[in-house]
Amino acid sequence: MKSVAEDDVIYRTIDSALQCGCRLIDTAAVYRNEADIGRALKELLPKYGLSRQDVFITSKLCESLEFL
Repeated sequence: MKSVAEDDVIYRTIDSALQCGCRLIDTAAVYRNEADIGRALKELLPKYGLSRQDVFITSKLCESLEFL
């Protein structure tokens, strides 16, 4: 598994959001960012003394697989 780079946009966005107190992350398979979000959370949650139970993650399904 690769480490999330400090200059990665998703990493920096989630870092800022957690720092500001955001505890909801909204994603979808069509965004193709779910794996990057997971890697960022794995590294960043401990930084803020949080666990997976402290954040809500919502994802959406699409009707058609043509978007995947």
